[in-house]
Amino acid sequence: MPGKGYDCLTDSVEVISLNHGNIPTCYPVAVSLTAQVQGTGSFTYYWDFGNGGRDTTQDSTTIALYSAGGNYIVTLIVQNSAGCRDTAILPLFVPATGERIDAQIVSAGPVLAGCAPLTVEFEGTGTSRIGNPLTFTWDFRDGNTATGTQATHTFTQPGYYNVIFYAQGSPQCYDTARVLVWVDGQPQAQIIAPPQPSSIGYCVASSITFTAATGPYNVRFYWEADSQAADTGLTYTISYLQKGTYCVYLRVESELGCMDTAVYCFEVSGCVLLIPNVFTPNGDGVNDLFRVIGYGMEYLELTIFDRWGQQMYAARGTEQVQWDGTKGSTPLPGGTYVYVVRYKLIDKEGVEYRSGTVTLLR
Repeated sequence: MPGKGYDCLTDSVEVISLNHGNIPTCYPVAVSLTAQVQGTGSFTYYWDFGNGGRDTTQDSTTIALYSAGGNYIVTLIVQNSAGCRDTAILPLFVPATGERIDAQIVSAGPVLAGCAPLTVEFEGTGTSRIGNPLTFTWDFRDGNTATGTQATHTFTQPGYYNVIFYAQGSPQCYDTARVLVWVDGQPQAQIIAPPQPSSIGYCVASSITFTAATGPYNVRFYWEADSQAADTGLTYTISYLQKGTYCVYLRVESELGCMDTAVYCFEVSGCVLLIPNVFTPNGDGVNDLFRVIGYGMEYLELTIFDRWGQQMYAARGTEQVQWDGTKGSTPLPGGTYVYVVRYKLIDKEGVEYRSGTVTLLR
């Protein structure tokens, strides 16, 4: 059926002729078939050799193989890009012959599927029924060939290669054997890091999500990071409560396990202000101080007030300031106190404030 919007009266295709070449006197009989076609658009050729063999080509020629003598009907259907078709039939007589060439691939390996570059050793054999001398050729289907029954070839590009071994007595008297080689591509590991919110690194206690770059051979993704649980998938989210230098590691695998790795190291140090809401200054060494921590700060200033607005304490520091629950050296009673933190970020203009309440428990 022609495609929608096409008319086979104008978008026509016609097989003008269908011919065969010389018929060899050996089995399998390799007969060249050639069609002459006219019409509009591009053509696809559907061949039926009349012996169960078929082929589909974009060219007007093909090779039919016959393993026995007899009368055969070759049928060719040509279809153009508009979906219009024409059919041609060619009667073909293959005479009986005493010669038969048999080709066989004895071994190929050590593996037929692997990562590029993949080196494969091939060995083939061939016989002539009537004892004629044979020549042997390998077609690796990547533009390279070799002669002889043994060959070693390295496939450098990913893809599927249907390697052909020829045992040949004459240009038209030969047999073939095939073996499929699968060369997997090399994955490319790349870690895409999120933008750093500060010039001195990522924030303490904040989530950091890394992403693996995709690619045609990137199939499986395995993540690890310093002091973090491993994970799999395209993304990996981690968080650190201590400042420092950390690294995240990515291993990428292809379908066949070809591997590449990447490492990304980063700083965790800035842009976080940690303020507790309760402390217990009872001298047991646990939570005795109201400690305000500010990573990525140029300075911190802490002021404490009681419920009536009287200033109880004031201090200044760079990364942290603390209060032990006293005024001077006198312990203050338990209760709720108001804090005001004034701070300046290293990589940001202006001064910022944070206020709230802290509970002192005795």
